[in-house]
Amino acid sequence: MQYKLIAKVIGFKGLKGEIKIRPFSAFLFERLKPGNTIYLSNGKDYIKQKVKDYSLKGKQHLLILEELDDIELVEDYNKYNIYMDESFQLSLSENEFHEDDLIGLKVYQNKELKGEVIDIKNFPGSDYLVVKTINKNVLIPFRDEFIIYMDDIRIDVVIMEGLF
Repeated sequence: MQYKLIAKVIGFKGLKGEIKIRPFSAFLFERLKPGNTIYLSNGKDYIKQKVKDYSLKGKQHLLILEELDDIELVEDYNKYNIYMDESFQLSLSENEFHEDDLIGLKVYQNKELKGEVIDIKNFPGSDYLVVKTINKNVLIPFRDEFIIYMDDIRIDVVIMEGLF
């Protein structure tokens, strides 16, 4: 089985086994639906668990696992990574993308290769592609008015003065 990293355990809240997590993936409400299977790992073993509940309270991502709803049962999992089976597929709407699928795409401007997507930054107004160029990293808003064309290999962006 292939595993996909989606989050990391960063602490705990309360006595009912609420696990604080740091997300490394989008669509957590779909991935961490009650009943879904996840895997906890410390780098050696993968421990299969079922999701009981996932919530976002303010900026805190909180996860409760079935049969581990007590602080004493979850404390040993501090700093563990959280994975899903890579074959788990989310149904995406048109113009929705997995962030992992965007990493590595080549970015072109006016048919000239300008760089490669190395990261995605999520800010309140929009998501931004972090594009590594020869000299620096640049941020490009991931919105229709900036993206001319996109496929599985490349992204063509509008000409913006001073961007590259």
